[in-house]
Amino acid sequence: MKITRLRFLGGLVLGGLATVLLLACLAGCGQSSQPVEDPESAEGQAEADGNDIAMVNRIAYINNSGDLLLINPDGTGEERITGDVRAGLLSQVLQRGDSYSWPTWSPDGTRLAASRVSIAGNDAGLSVQLFDVSTGRMTPAYENEVPAPVADGAAHYIYWSPDGRYLSLLAPTREGLALLVRDFEGNEDAATLGVGAPLYYHWGPASGPASSVLAVHSADRLFVTEPRPDGARVNVDADAIGFRAPALSPDGAQLAYAATQGEVHGVFVRDVGPPPFEDMQPPRLLAETTSLVAFAWEPNGSALAVSEQSSRGSPLFNRLSVYPLDGSEPVVLATESHLAFFWSPSGDRIAWVGVDAASREMDVSVSAVGGEPRSLFRFSPTGEFFTHLSFFDQYAYSHSLWSPDGSALVVVGNEEQEASRRNGSGPSGGQVYVVDADTGTALRIASGKTAVWSWN
Repeated sequence: MKITRLRFLGGLVLGGLATVLLLACLAGCGQSSQPVEDPESAEGQAEADGNDIAMVNRIAYINNSGDLLLINPDGTGEERITGDVRAGLLSQVLQRGDSYSWPTWSPDGTRLAASRVSIAGNDAGLSVQLFDVSTGRMTPAYENEVPAPVADGAAHYIYWSPDGRYLSLLAPTREGLALLVRDFEGNEDAATLGVGAPLYYHWGPASGPASSVLAVHSADRLFVTEPRPDGARVNVDADAIGFRAPALSPDGAQLAYAATQGEVHGVFVRDVGPPPFEDMQPPRLLAETTSLVAFAWEPNGSALAVSEQSSRGSPLFNRLSVYPLDGSEPVVLATESHLAFFWSPSGDRIAWVGVDAASREMDVSVSAVGGEPRSLFRFSPTGEFFTHLSFFDQYAYSHSLWSPDGSALVVVGNEEQEASRRNGSGPSGGQVYVVDADTGTALRIASGKTAVWSWN
C-alpha cells in the first residue's frame, strides 16, 4: 500500500463520461435489482408521519458489488436495501449498471442517504438517493448537473445536519465544487451556500441558540453561516491555512480553526455566538503548531484533540494531544505516525489509526485521556476506507466508526495476516470487521468496501 496524499473535496479531480464509467466499474457496477423508486418527491420521504422506524445499533455497508445493506454488529440480521431487496417480486432488474457508495445515516436512524452511479449505454448519471430504512423506499434528493465525482471513489460527500432537517453535500457544478443544502421542510431544490475548492465544513448542534449553523472553510477563507443563501453570515477575519475541517464546539458557541496571526501559526478558538453572529470575540491561541493540523472537540466541549505534523509534505501526523480549554497542560496520547483519530461518543477515550511504513499496515489503537494506549487491530484498508481515514476530520462528523455505546469500532479492509498479499482487498474483496474496543477481538461480519455505524 502506497501512502499518498489524496486530493479530496478540492475541485473536479476527475471528469467526463470515461471517469464516471471507471468509477462505476470500481464500485462493482453491473446489472442489478433495484429498490422500488417512489415517484413522489423527497419531501414526501421526509415527512414526519410518526410511522418511521429508527434503526438502532445497525451498520450500513456497501458490498463488493456496489449494493447497500444493513447488518447487526454480531453479523446477524443482514438486510438488503438495494440489489435483491426485501421488496421481492416488486423489485425489478434494470438493463443498466447501478452502484451505490458512501451510505450516510440520518441522526435519528430512520433514513440513509447514499451516492448512486447509473450507467445506461453511453449515458451516465450521478445522484444522491434517500432510503427509508423501514420500507426500503428510495427517493431522489439531488441529481448532478455535471457527471463527475468529487474524488477517486467518492461521487459526493454527504452530511446530515444534527437535527435531520437538512441534507448537505458537496458536488461538482458548472461553477465549480459547491456546498449544497436541501431543506426537507421546504419545497425548494438544494440551495448553494458556497462554491470553491478545497471546501470543508461543520454543522453546529441540533438545538440551542447556535443550532443548525455551518462553519465553512474554503481555500483560505473561513465563514459561519445559516443554512440558506439569504441567512446571516459572518466572515472570520483570519488567514485560515494549515487545516481542513473547522470545528464548532458541541454547544455551537466556539469555533476552532488554524491560522497564521502575525508571526504565530497555530490552532485558535474564538466565540462566535448565535445568528446574526454579532458577538464574535477575538481569537485565543490554544496550540502553536508548525504544519498541517487536524482537530476535533471532546464531546462535552471541555477540550480539543489535535493531531500535528512536524514537517510539511506528508499525509501522516506524528503527535496526538488533548488540549483542555481551561488552559491546563496538554496531554500527549501518541507520538507515532498516524493517519486519523476518532473520539468515542461519550468522550471517555480516543481511537487512532497508526501507520507502519515498514510493513505497510495500519494499526487501530485506543486510549483514555491520560491512560495507557492499547493496540487493537492490524489491517490493510480498502480504497474507500483509506479515503475515510485520510480525511477523518471531515468524515468523523458524518460517518461514525464507533458503536453508539462506545464499545466497538467498525473497520473495513483485510486483517494483518491477509494484508501483505492482498493490500486491503483479497479475491473476495474487502471485509467488514467489528473490533472490540477493550479486547481487540475482531469479528468479520461481511464482505464490503465501506461501512458506517448508526448514531443511535
